[in-house]
Amino acid sequence: QDFTYTVSTKGRFTTPEEFEQVILRTDATGASLFLKDVARIELGAQDYSLVTSLNGKKNAAFGIYLQPGANALDTAEAVRQTMERLSKRFPDGIAYKIPYDTTKFVEVSIEEVIHTFIEALILVMLVVYIFLQNWRATLIPVLAIP
Repeated sequence: QDFTYTVSTKGRFTTPEEFEQVILRTDATGASLFLKDVARIELGAQDYSLVTSLNGKKNAAFGIYLQPGANALDTAEAVRQTMERLSKRFPDGIAYKIPYDTTKFVEVSIEEVIHTFIEALILVMLVVYIFLQNWRATLIPVLAIP
C-alpha cells in the first residue's frame, strides 16, 4: 500500500537527509529502524494539484504565517529585506513580487488609533476648559489621558 504523509516542522529539519535519520524504534539489541528504511523521503509541495499565476504568468506562490505573539510589521520588514537580498542571486528573468501584504491593514489601523487618540485629546481639552474655564485645571486631565 502506498501512503503519502505530509510532515510539518518548525524549522528543525531542512534537508531530506535530516528527515531520513529520524529513529522510529530501537530493539533490545540496540539496532535502530530509521524512517529512511521504511519510506522514501523528499521535499516537495503539499498539494501538486494547485497551479498559481500572477498577471497571467506561472509562478511559485507561498504564504508566510506569523507565530503567536510575533510582530507583523517586523516580520514583513524582515521578509522584504531577505527577499531583496536573495533576489540579487536569482537567475535572469526571475523576479519576486509580494501581491498580498496584510501589514498594510495593520499600518492603517495604527494610523487610525493615533488619529482617534489626537481627536480624543483635543475634545477632552475643549470640554474640560468649557466647564472649568481654567487652563491649569484643563492640563490635569490632558496629562492623565496618555
